[in-house]
Amino acid sequence: MGDKDKILQFLLKARTKTYAGAGGKVPAVLTGSEQLEYKEGDLFYRDVYYVGNRKEIYSFFYAGGIIG
Repeated sequence: MGDKDKILQFLLKARTKTYAGAGGKVPAVLTGSEQLEYKEGDLFYRDVYYVGNRKEIYSFFYAGGIIG
């Protein structure tokens, strides 16, 4: 199984175990939001969302790492 397949399988499992499976709820970092998380080995999934009508003003996401 290649890296792409591994990531796709992980995402499917993470979505099934969090939002779709009503699991993985953790205390939300952002006020008024809901937060779900799932971890498997070195892979980590986080879903942050808001319930209701909210107008997004600004959003920023950063991920990084070192290879080799």
